[in-house]
Amino acid sequence: MANVASRSSSQRDFQKSVQAGQSKRQRIDRRIIFTHGEAVRVLRIPPWLGVLLVLFVVAGSIGVIASASYLFFRDELFTASIKRQHQIQVAYEDRVSDLRREIDRITSRQMLNQQAYEARVERLLAEHTQLYQQGARLDVLLDRAGSLGLVPRRTPPSPIIPPNQSASTEPQMRPGTMAVDATAFAPIPDGELITGSIPQLPTHRGLSAIEQAVVDPAGLLATLDETLDAREHNQVVVLASLSAEANAEVDAIRNEVESLGVQLSLRTASIDPLPAVSDDSELAMGGPLVAPVSPETQFELHANDAELALANLRTARDAIDLVPVAAPARNARLSSRFGNRRDPFTRRTAFHAGIDYAAPTGTPVYAPADGVVTRAGRRGGYGLMIDIDHAHGLSTRFAHLSRMMVAPGAQVRRGDVIGLIGSTGRSTGPHLHYEVHRRGRAIDPLPFVGAGQRLADL
Repeated sequence: MANVASRSSSQRDFQKSVQAGQSKRQRIDRRIIFTHGEAVRVLRIPPWLGVLLVLFVVAGSIGVIASASYLFFRDELFTASIKRQHQIQVAYEDRVSDLRREIDRITSRQMLNQQAYEARVERLLAEHTQLYQQGARLDVLLDRAGSLGLVPRRTPPSPIIPPNQSASTEPQMRPGTMAVDATAFAPIPDGELITGSIPQLPTHRGLSAIEQAVVDPAGLLATLDETLDAREHNQVVVLASLSAEANAEVDAIRNEVESLGVQLSLRTASIDPLPAVSDDSELAMGGPLVAPVSPETQFELHANDAELALANLRTARDAIDLVPVAAPARNARLSSRFGNRRDPFTRRTAFHAGIDYAAPTGTPVYAPADGVVTRAGRRGGYGLMIDIDHAHGLSTRFAHLSRMMVAPGAQVRRGDVIGLIGSTGRSTGPHLHYEVHRRGRAIDPLPFVGAGQRLADL
């Protein structure tokens, strides 16, 4: 117990001493003493002012440290800011450059497309002008063919394949034939497909020409190109058909005339026509590879050949007019042929230098070809007789006439009436005695008459 009491007393004494020390410290004043010689001045500083001074010193120190830190890191921050701004500016300039290049590329593409479009339009306009010029020449050739009585075959339709029809579905066609889907394009008359204008453009998808020009200008140009190509093709087809028909008639005339011993002087075309191909045969082709000719050159070649064919046809027909192939009498009966026969008066074999046409008196006698009358008068057993001199060394004789309608020296044309059938001279009845001479020698007139009948069917 004594120990416990002693320990409690000791703790109380310790607490009292601590409190006494604190009171003593509180009573101690903080002073600042100023001395100047013998003068002494004492400045008492209260506790709160000391705390305030300490705080002020601490705040100043913090400000100085912050200012020094800012000055130290300011250059790096400024440099980093400038670098960031530079990176942003470079990225912006790169983006602007990319956009400018894209704009330039798009502009260049548009300019190229525009130039290509304008070039295509100019080409189409040039082709259209060329087609009109070709059409004018074709009209002249058609008029010339019409004056010769030659009518070309009907123009085939345009060989345009519709845009929605693939090459694999294109119908198989023989040479010289064409096919077209009439429901895919607006109809164009055949005459306008050759030489006409473009009153209605062939369009598709149910659009008019103006609507298609706005929606699909390239498609409209393609359609126009196909239409012009079709007209170009049809012009060539007409020329080829015209040449083929003219050449066919020329060949027929030449074969007939040359069979009579008359040679025609004709020029040769530069393009040979394709041979006819039957349905069950194939056309064999070959030859060296040569660059194709332009459409203008192709038209020019066919036009030149058509002109040549028409000129040859004119020459051949003129040759017919000079060869005595026309029948000298119409609606007459052949009563005697050329060669040896029984003479109607002597009943003996005798040579008959011509053929006889029996017809009533007064039946007209026609000149079988162009020529000049060399004799017209009475001559022994021939009675009233007319001789006509023709080209190629040929001449004709007409005897037993009842009347002569021409005089010596007169120029006659084929089909002119030169006299009337009668029975003058050595004759048993009204008939025409008709002779054909080659260089003064009598030849059989029947081949000439037969050739004239065949040529009349051309």
